[in-house]
Amino acid sequence: MRRDWRCWLLKGFLLAVCTVSGCDSDDITPPPPGNQFIVFISNREGSNQVYTITPEGANPSRLTNHSLFVGSPSVGPQGRIAFAAANIGQNIGIVLMEADGSNQRRLTDTPGGDVEPDIGPGGQEIVFASGRDGNNEIYRMNIDGSGQTRLTNNLAVDSAPSFSPDGQRIAFVSTRDTNAEIYTMNRDGIELVRLTENDAFDGSPDYSPDGQRIAFTSDRDGDLDIFIMNTDGSNVVRLTDDPAGDDFPSFSPDSTQVAFASSREGATAIFIMNADGTNVRRVTTAPLANDTDPSWGTRPAAAFVR
Repeated sequence: MRRDWRCWLLKGFLLAVCTVSGCDSDDITPPPPGNQFIVFISNREGSNQVYTITPEGANPSRLTNHSLFVGSPSVGPQGRIAFAAANIGQNIGIVLMEADGSNQRRLTDTPGGDVEPDIGPGGQEIVFASGRDGNNEIYRMNIDGSGQTRLTNNLAVDSAPSFSPDGQRIAFVSTRDTNAEIYTMNRDGIELVRLTENDAFDGSPDYSPDGQRIAFTSDRDGDLDIFIMNTDGSNVVRLTDDPAGDDFPSFSPDSTQVAFASSREGATAIFIMNADGTNVRRVTTAPLANDTDPSWGTRPAAAFVR
């Protein structure tokens, strides 16, 4: 799931405020369609918080109440949600909670700030971006916060990690070749492959659950739009074509649809389209709210729905 280095400009400011005051699974069979939900960030009640909503736009529910920063949620295979958060006086760290917002526990706490988590396909690992070593790099840890391991090591900005559905590859964004491009690497940080190569911004990569494609954001045609490509970087197809910004794509569990954030109707809202770019429809409709950072997942059948 999926974010990008642009967020670090804001996060760098917030971090200053805070400090002063294997393979997860070989089974990539899509889950059943029931109990699907989209987690997203919204300021509809004032500050940014984590919310959930059904793909049909029903039952919006607020899950968090953090006082300083909340961002970049990711849904795991058991419906657990990882996100970045901080209260006043805290470092921005990775927090894990259940699908109904219960049992929130902080997994990381470093002065550099930890953001952009993505839960692995087996639900046992998380990749995330961190500035803890003085530069933005990609890290991996166990689902309980143990075993934190640095995967990238360079002077560029590395961000927005996304696990492949078999847990063997990680897509991410890097400025190591001057501008932001999408790369993949093995789960241990080796065998780097560059997938995009142009003078534009490419970011927010998200693997399809069937392992065939990667959705991403690019301004290569002038404004931010959603694109899709094969996992080797071939067959790039533009899915959206709107003067407004379209960003943060997230595949549905069956790989047939893509959720994304767009300002095409004014304030930023969550939209869904087919994976070929057709049948675009709006999901969130809160007046004057900015809704962004969608992540599409499946809630466990026994989970409590608020």
